[in-house]
Amino acid sequence: MAFTPTVDIAPVKNGAISWDWNDYYPLAKAVKQAAKELNVRVEWGGDWEKFKDGPHWQLPWK
Repeated sequence: MAFTPTVDIAPVKNGAISWDWNDYYPLAKAVKQAAKELNVRVEWGGDWEKFKDGPHWQLPWK
């Protein structure tokens, strides 16, 4: 069975996980920038068309 490494990363606001999409966009920008600097390809669930998953990050299947 093939799998891809994944991780969930969520912003914390006032000591609790935020589910507000406005808090995920800056986090996504930072993670994407770090991945670019490290030459690591990542996929963010927030970019998916059908099922958006803000906390979800994974290495590409390919």
